[in-house]
Amino acid sequence: MMSKGEIHAARASRPLRASLLLGLLLLAGLGLSSCQAPSEIDLPLTLEATLLPTATSVAPTQPPPPPKTLVICMRDEPESLYLYSEEVLYGPTGAEANAVLQAIYDGPIDLVGGAPRAVILQSIPSIDNGGARLEAVAVNASEVYLNPLTFMPDNLELGSPYLPSGCRDTGCLQSYPGGEVLMDRLVADFRLREGLVWSDGEPLTAADSVFSFQLDAHPETPTTKYLVDRTTSYTVVDERTVRWIGIPGFMDPEYGTNFWSPLPAHLLADIEPGELPKVEAAARVPLGWGPYVIDSWSEGSLLLSPNPRYFRSQEGLPAFDRLLFRFLAGDGRAALQQILTKECDLVDSSLFEGEGLAWLADALELESEGILHVTWGPDVALARLDFNLDPIDGVRLLSDVRTRRALTFCLDRQGLADRLTYSLGVIPENALGLKGAVGLPGLPAYDPQAGAEQLEAVGWLDQDGDPSTARTALGVPDVRGGTELALRLVTGSSALEVTLAAEVQRGLEACGASVQVIHADSASLTTPWPEGAIFGRSFDLALWLWPAYPQPLCEAFAGWEIPSSGNPFGINAGGYANPGYDEACRELRWSLPGQSSYAHALERLLNALAEDLPSVPLLQPPRCVAHRSDLCGVQMEALGASDLWNLESLDLAPACP
Repeated sequence: MMSKGEIHAARASRPLRASLLLGLLLLAGLGLSSCQAPSEIDLPLTLEATLLPTATSVAPTQPPPPPKTLVICMRDEPESLYLYSEEVLYGPTGAEANAVLQAIYDGPIDLVGGAPRAVILQSIPSIDNGGARLEAVAVNASEVYLNPLTFMPDNLELGSPYLPSGCRDTGCLQSYPGGEVLMDRLVADFRLREGLVWSDGEPLTAADSVFSFQLDAHPETPTTKYLVDRTTSYTVVDERTVRWIGIPGFMDPEYGTNFWSPLPAHLLADIEPGELPKVEAAARVPLGWGPYVIDSWSEGSLLLSPNPRYFRSQEGLPAFDRLLFRFLAGDGRAALQQILTKECDLVDSSLFEGEGLAWLADALELESEGILHVTWGPDVALARLDFNLDPIDGVRLLSDVRTRRALTFCLDRQGLADRLTYSLGVIPENALGLKGAVGLPGLPAYDPQAGAEQLEAVGWLDQDGDPSTARTALGVPDVRGGTELALRLVTGSSALEVTLAAEVQRGLEACGASVQVIHADSASLTTPWPEGAIFGRSFDLALWLWPAYPQPLCEAFAGWEIPSSGNPFGINAGGYANPGYDEACRELRWSLPGQSSYAHALERLLNALAEDLPSVPLLQPPRCVAHRSDLCGVQMEALGASDLWNLESLDLAPACP
């Protein structure tokens, strides 16, 4: 399963598309220790006034109301709050750090319903609203452009493939003849709202965003450089406007989010980038523009108060006088009890990671009694069962699509969602995690009898009449007669993966396959070709968690991404190769959402996946938080930077709208 750091990176990384395709995947879930509230944390208490006897009758003075405090409980204390530190980007406490950063920063862009929403910008730039544009630009020999076949930044040389201006399909792909050629590039202008200031009163300007870009680009900053490498320039236009220009040929479908989160240049510019993770002003008490500022940080707790310079303060935001983060280092079930005892107002999803979903039964029972509320939404992780069409060291048991389709009939995906997630899980429509694939062929519904009959039709026969033994081949393409339908299923070791693998094993064995489940550790799951448990391509089935994206990561099934000695970092571990799919994937990457070429390519991709079945999307599990019933405004977003992406809007009310 993806670790908290990897899930956080998938949720909040810049850019939203996979920046290191291999690095996005599948670290093992972390085990949790028992939960006990730290004794040194002072929780807010309401003290009643005690009147002393006096000789004369004096009207009692009413004590001031206690500060209105929001207590949020999470698992681990962040190691750092510096935006570009390894701990925040990839570390085990990255999710907790980013939750705290939602209090210090607001945005700068939120993802709501999978679409970007401006927070400190006037709007999200798009070609439709004039904030972005495609422009033809002259490119000469040796200049940097995006190679349309490798999708990597490259230098233009004689014979290099390139897309001339206006080209969006393979029919107009050209080889560079020398001299000057015209290509398209994207330009987007990002304009800040008026009146933004840092919490110390200094103006927040476009230069602060450019400063952040320069830090991201610096070699000592441990970021992936995906977007940096595909950027021609990121410059100040005026005090409130910054302009991003992509390298020629880079058609970024998420160009509207290519705005670097500002960092205070007036405070940090004189510090070496490599030293910033160690500097208290960056890592411990970062300056922000958001709803809260840090007051104190002691072991086990972090106390914040409202930022009087917050740009939404005139709206009465934030609603609380104090914000207290408590780090329990324990299990989610124990944390639920602390909602009952009012030691926690909200329990973050970090406290439930590594436990699977068994804790949900307790939470939903308490919710039915009106004691607390569970807010949930689909997680960023999508559980996928990939078939290996061409294992590197074994028989091609699954190369025939009829076998794959028959086995898919044996998987009760709806039952998995109902049993494992208490009906809160989402059944994905396709292996790319895209919604709204109307009119495309659907996956086979659960029908084990039909699965068994189709296996017979392919040539997988139950020759001994014993349902406990595997079927054997007779006339199956690519398979020697008498070979057993014995499958090796590789997966991770998280509670969710263990449970899902057992369910898949049970379903497939009921149809006559034997399944050996191999639980690999996180290091083996992420190791590239040839040693990796999955990327080494020596499995038959791989059950793993992939992040869902607003735009499809079609490379996951592209033929040019098959791991091999010549391509050790390829991500198409199942070996699916379909020239029509590859052509559609390239055309999708050469187009922008809203263009007819993009929609046509997407339809071809999804059709190919439905017809060829290289993978079965099993489940998108829920991500949940538990909180007191009168805490309003909690909203889960699968691609949000944190469970607390709209922290500034939370408030108490007798009845939530």
